[in-house]
Amino acid sequence: FGLVMCDPPAFVKSRKDLKAGLKGYRKLARAAAALTAEQGFLLVSCCSHNVDAEAFLGEIWAGIREAGRGGRVVHRAGANVDHPIHPALVETVYLKFLVWALD
Repeated sequence: FGLVMCDPPAFVKSRKDLKAGLKGYRKLARAAAALTAEQGFLLVSCCSHNVDAEAFLGEIWAGIREAGRGGRVVHRAGANVDHPIHPALVETVYLKFLVWALD
């Protein structure tokens, strides 16, 4: 497919789920990358506040590589104005979104 979108439910609902949840994001990326056409786009989102943006990026990239693919991030986003971030509540920074152009 030229465009594959992955918007799973939260894989990491608590800190104790972090290791298994990160593995889940990697597995999802590996499977989705295998379905994405050459020169296609893979869109992946995360709504787990226990997963930071860099860990999410790293696991998605690892899954893409495990699928034997390469690529680059062409867009990175988070919450928009309808999901305000409170500076004292780290859990409000939970939305992450990546657009990959795959080779």
